[in-house]
Amino acid sequence: MIKQIELIETRSKTRKRIWPNHQLDEDTKFYENEEYLVEVTYSRATNNTALCIDDSELLALRSNQNNVDLWQWKVGFIAGSIDFELFENTKTIFCKKLILSPSKSKLTYTEFEVMLSQILQESTELFSLGESRISISEGVDYSTPLTKLEYLRVNFNSILLCVNEIIDNPISYLRSNIEYQELSKFTGAVDPTRITEAHSIYGTVKVNQKLLPAKLPVKICNSELDIYEHRCIKHCLSVWASWLLFTAKQIKKRTKKKRGEETLLKWAKRAFKLSSSFEQLVQNDFFRDINTFDSLLIEPTHIFSSTPQYRKFFEIQKKVNLGIGNSLGDYLQMPLARTYKLYEIWCYYRVISAMKFLGYGVRKFSIKENTSPLNKGSIILSATFDDFSLHFQRNYDEYWKSDDGIGSYSRTMIPDISLQVPSSDDSIIIFDAKYRVETSLNEAISSSHMYRDAIVCEDNDEITRKVVGAYLLSPSIPSDSAGNWMDESSPKVFFHPAYVKKFQFGIMSLNPSSSIEKVAEVLKRILSSLPS
Repeated sequence: MIKQIELIETRSKTRKRIWPNHQLDEDTKFYENEEYLVEVTYSRATNNTALCIDDSELLALRSNQNNVDLWQWKVGFIAGSIDFELFENTKTIFCKKLILSPSKSKLTYTEFEVMLSQILQESTELFSLGESRISISEGVDYSTPLTKLEYLRVNFNSILLCVNEIIDNPISYLRSNIEYQELSKFTGAVDPTRITEAHSIYGTVKVNQKLLPAKLPVKICNSELDIYEHRCIKHCLSVWASWLLFTAKQIKKRTKKKRGEETLLKWAKRAFKLSSSFEQLVQNDFFRDINTFDSLLIEPTHIFSSTPQYRKFFEIQKKVNLGIGNSLGDYLQMPLARTYKLYEIWCYYRVISAMKFLGYGVRKFSIKENTSPLNKGSIILSATFDDFSLHFQRNYDEYWKSDDGIGSYSRTMIPDISLQVPSSDDSIIIFDAKYRVETSLNEAISSSHMYRDAIVCEDNDEITRKVVGAYLLSPSIPSDSAGNWMDESSPKVFFHPAYVKKFQFGIMSLNPSSSIEKVAEVLKRILSSLPS
């Protein structure tokens, strides 16, 4: 009935076909912050059609043809896997998963996935330090772990493909058992060592003038699927299904308390749907006679290490299981799809990773709810090192209200990342993560000026500025800056190493393609410039 489905970029008028299409290539990718016209052509006239993308119904436009439907789709700053569903008279007639990539000028989709993986890895290590569990148990509500939910959604197709490959070509062991069979049903090889035993157990019958046991001991060889690796796979699928179901119920419960939470309601539906999909995998006949396992700590056995499909599952489960365990808590209460939010938290964790690379160890890690009216509902993270502390979205209230006497002289300031060094007279370095590139950085740089000038302390009636360095973090990768910085224009001048060193101010490029060694080198240079 559907002849074709095309998405037309509003600005360039480029047509991108999503059906029929065998495989999406570079030219048929879709990007954040774009506007598309969805055009669906049918082989007949249609009635009462609707299109839902990301569980939201799109605005229908008037079409000049009775066999063509049009919808307008405005994509915000989101990225990840989304559902494209077409209905006629409330019945689904087409369903497909689309991948929304970050803006071409900012990140590739591969880099987006790297960011997510690094957030999960780093947060797992930090939360194992324990203080975050205390904070959560004391009443901070982080019962909506949307980061983990989205990660399962993004990886579900890989998990499904991998499990199906294992089901189609499983590793099994041949195990022999002894069965006692009646003579009339006898099949297999007799075990002569058990003839006497069979006589005593089942008695004797006369066959062709010979005395034989009433039942013969027969050695049966069976292909056994109940091995350690299959138990682990079954257990992982069951845990993920249960976790998703629990998460869906928790999210739905929250939507009842807060009216107008349409976004959370979408995530509840996604979690229920995904839980059902994992449960269907567990119900496969393949797992029927496989026993369960009781731990998410899976050992890298020979089969998991050497067999391709098993090795693939082992790598996937290692990533997915990060954060699900009870010891980690549900920590990131933010929709992963908001790429600018993801970039902010990723920058914080990347700075921590670079500090650890330089030899600084995290001694304490804490998480609490931000109660400021400016940022209510978000979280404040704090990592304490031996020589300094690193904060994510800490509130700098008016300095006369602050416990340590450091704050703003005008209004509450909330920089994304702040590094405070007690040994250097409580000097502060500000890193403000901005998911922007090119000329849009010219406007964003004003926040660095604001933080540097406004965060102060008072000593003997004398006001002292505490920020000794203020930097923007951007995914932008600048061109070569070998010339004189005075010859450069903005925003390129803000990236120039000589400019940054001279003013302790500028823009750092922080992108998943940047090596941790390079990030650490830049941070080491910044730390060395601190006043003694």
